[in-house]
Amino acid sequence: MGYEAPSGRPIPLIDRVHRLMQLWRAGDVHKVDEYLDDNGLRRQELFKRLVQSLIELSSSGSEERSLLESLSNHIQSTGAPVPDPQLKVFAMENKAFSLLTD
Repeated sequence: MGYEAPSGRPIPLIDRVHRLMQLWRAGDVHKVDEYLDDNGLRRQELFKRLVQSLIELSSSGSEERSLLESLSNHIQSTGAPVPDPQLKVFAMENKAFSLLTD
């Protein structure tokens, strides 16, 4: 669940949420972060909205709701990975150099 299908079809977002819930329940934050980053989920607004919708549909006080809320808070607190500022400077210098040599 939450892994690449043998046919190469995209993984449904709901399966990704379930996979993250399993990882979160197991207490492996590193694997949660790795899965989020490998699948580009931190930046995906639709994914965040799905998690929020599932929270709102879950019964108050349920384990499901608690897991989803914790996961949502984690995603919001860590946000998308910040690009290395050195790479940005390098790209800008490279672009300026190519403009000068063209």
